[in-house]
Amino acid sequence: MVPDALRGALITELVKLTHCGIDQQRGRWYLYGRSVTALHALGQAIVKHRSAFDAMSDPAWVGALDEELKRLNDS
Repeated sequence: MVPDALRGALITELVKLTHCGIDQQRGRWYLYGRSVTALHALGQAIVKHRSAFDAMSDPAWVGALDEELKRLNDS
């Protein structure tokens, strides 16, 4: 995943709270946990904070992605 700065900050806090981790390779984030239980806790934390994610404005790349998908569908 490649989050924008606001989402990245929130995800980082949730990762810390659930004792999971983040690795980065080639610009992409990889979330990991010591167990399935830890990853499940991270998933639950993300769902619990969904309203905070939803309140954030769309990242800049969303408009470009929509345009590209429309272009692909039209061809």
